[in-house]
Amino acid sequence: MERTITAALKVAIGCTLALMQATSAFAGTRTFVDHNGPVQIPEAPQRIVTLNDHVLAMPLIELGAPLVGSSGRVRDDGSIYLRGVKDLLGVDFDNSPIEFVGTYGELDMEKIVALNPDLIVAFAYHDAATVEQMRKVAPTVVIDTDQPVLDFIHDLADAAGVMGEYNKRLARYQARLAEAKAIIPNASEIQVTVLQAWDGKLAVSESYGSLGQVIQDIGFRQPDIVQGIEGEAEFSAEALTDFDGDFIFDTYRISAGDVPDDARERMAGVLPGWCEVLHACRNNQYITLPRTFVYSSSFASLELNVQLLTTHIGGREFVPYEQ
Repeated sequence: MERTITAALKVAIGCTLALMQATSAFAGTRTFVDHNGPVQIPEAPQRIVTLNDHVLAMPLIELGAPLVGSSGRVRDDGSIYLRGVKDLLGVDFDNSPIEFVGTYGELDMEKIVALNPDLIVAFAYHDAATVEQMRKVAPTVVIDTDQPVLDFIHDLADAAGVMGEYNKRLARYQARLAEAKAIIPNASEIQVTVLQAWDGKLAVSESYGSLGQVIQDIGFRQPDIVQGIEGEAEFSAEALTDFDGDFIFDTYRISAGDVPDDARERMAGVLPGWCEVLHACRNNQYITLPRTFVYSSSFASLELNVQLLTTHIGGREFVPYEQ
């Protein structure tokens, strides 16, 4: 799809702008500071469109924001879906009023205009041209999703006018954290790593979505090498032992047909016999978790991770790692 605005689309946008201007006297606005700077947005948005499903739409749906449209994914058979959202929250295009507005790389501008949004939410990975195009339709905020999970969900909730629900969920999450810390009072003495293998390389993140947030919030120690990573990095087999620890968590993707053993096979692609090399694996302290459920940017994922880490670490005897 061409990313340029057609003549017909310009007319549609013009009509939308006229409608917005005609109703602006009845709708309060405020200044919101997004990733790029200050922008004027509605105080209480009523028709929000997001340009990403898994990262932006999911937390907004969870917090009860008035979402009318979102980008999504297209399966090989042509059916559309919100990646991860139905798995974790039970919401998808086919059971909600949320309209499909194209994919991340091929947005349907005519559909976005037709939805008459009063707020559009993008993130920092969208190019400047896309953001500028969206701002001709409605106030558009750009969210920095490279922040810790709680921070960017806070920014989303603030922009969408659902801070009340955010604060309720935050308090509940903090209560779950307090329970976990009581069960694992020595978390700072336990070294935990999140490790994955792809195409014969180790893939390691500075954090790892909600799972990484919970590991930090409970207070587990991480290998020194992880502290030097900005964003995500790849390593060869020679670095494998640098990521060892008391526990190693890996993930598999159910929606891609993965099972837990697939994660182990990918590790074998980095180094045959890898399990004997790592203390965590030798001692059955290498654990695979379903990626969508533990990575997703939502309070549901955060709370699930608290329970999983408490069960796998606080609820068992284990062999301590000695460097």
